[in-house]
Amino acid sequence: WFITCDSSNVLMLETTSFNTEDSFDYMYVIEFDGSTHSLDPNTGGITGEIRDERYDLPEHDLLPKWSMSLPNSQSGYLIHFKSDHAVVAHSRFTGSSGFSLNYQCPPKDTTKGPQFHGLCDYGKVVTGTGTLSHRPYSAGDNLCWFITCDSSNVLMLETTSFNTEDSFDYMYVIEFDGSTHSLDPNAGKITGEKTHFLPKWSMSLPNSQSGYLIHFKSDAAVVAHSSYSGSGFSLNYQCPPDTTNGPQFDGLCDYGKVVTGTGTLSHRPYSAGDNLCWFITCDSESNLLSLEVASFMTYFNDYLR
Repeated sequence: WFITCDSSNVLMLETTSFNTEDSFDYMYVIEFDGSTHSLDPNTGGITGEIRDERYDLPEHDLLPKWSMSLPNSQSGYLIHFKSDHAVVAHSRFTGSSGFSLNYQCPPKDTTKGPQFHGLCDYGKVVTGTGTLSHRPYSAGDNLCWFITCDSSNVLMLETTSFNTEDSFDYMYVIEFDGSTHSLDPNAGKITGEKTHFLPKWSMSLPNSQSGYLIHFKSDAAVVAHSSYSGSGFSLNYQCPPDTTNGPQFDGLCDYGKVVTGTGTLSHRPYSAGDNLCWFITCDSESNLLSLEVASFMTYFNDYLR
């Protein structure tokens, strides 16, 4: 399939289902200018997954779905699907092998954007509330999103999915004031997991007079295996009122917050040197306080008291 968009538009692809035989049957997404030299057989290769029956996983974890935003092309994009001569994908989980792919051409090309002193190949500035999604990602990706909030607000980040190649492909969260010296390449470093589960995390960042740069960079080799979720991430952001600094309880904590009633305290992933407090009150002397964790994972030198 050859898809063209108007000259000022980008191409958006999103699957509702994708099930092909892993490492044998492929979809290729190729920017095609009509010449043979643009037909790189290894460009944009996407394949399905081997279903390992040792893992008793729910069906929605076993059907890979992905989305992709492609920059403006003066020619167009070729969607090339090719299966080998042998077995097709197993249909135990999805009912049928193959794929269903939606495509559209949004009206404005915003993929290139600012490159932040050469740190990124593509950049975009966003504010308020929204979602950053980059699935599946490719080898050699180098992308940035710069998020700003009003001066009295903090930045809240929460993933709905996060799967990158452990210790090779990273997301960095950097407080960025527009200068090169604020671009610490090791700031806020987050990577994927070697384990089979899909890590999710949330993060509350203090008020910034400038903003935060979300920098995603993959190395030149293999991307994350997509057996369970598809490689890449989907990240929600919002700017709630700044209540994070709060009371410091006679210097015990760097950040503090007073809460009451019913709610959730979440701090994922945590960083070296964290020193945070929450003070919880109940409505009356006749009420007790009940705590229950949905998840809890700390190193043996890191404590919740």
